[in-house]
Amino acid sequence: MFRDLWARPFTVVPALGGNGLPGPHVDVFETESEVVVKADLPGLQKENVEVTYHDGQVQIQGEVCKDEEVNEEGYHRRERRHGTFARTVVLPSEVNEEALTAKFENGVLEIRAPKVAATATQKKIEIQ
Repeated sequence: MFRDLWARPFTVVPALGGNGLPGPHVDVFETESEVVVKADLPGLQKENVEVTYHDGQVQIQGEVCKDEEVNEEGYHRRERRHGTFARTVVLPSEVNEEALTAKFENGVLEIRAPKVAATATQKKIEIQ
C-alpha cells in the first residue's frame, strides 16, 4: 500500500466533512499547457459545490442533501444522506490562478488550470 502512495505523481488529500462523508473521487492529469482536475459528484447541483484555490492547491467542498423515499406495493424504502465533504488536490505544476476555470456538467466537475510559462534564464557565474 505505501509503495503505491510513493508511485502516485499527484497528491490528493481526502478530508471528511462534519458527519464523515468522504470526498469525491478525483482524477488529476497534466497536458503541455494545463493541469486538469476532474471530480465525480453524482446527484449534486453546482449550487452545492464550491471550489477554491490557495497556494498551489485546489479544494473542492460541497454539501449533500439527499432524501429519497420509495413506496410500492409490499415494498418500502427510505434513504437519507446529509452532510458536507471536502477534497484538497495539490497541483503538480505552478498555474495561473487568475485563469482557473471550473465547469459542472452531468455530475462531473472539471477544473482547468493553465500552467505558468517557465522562464528559462541562463546566467554565467564567474568562478573566483
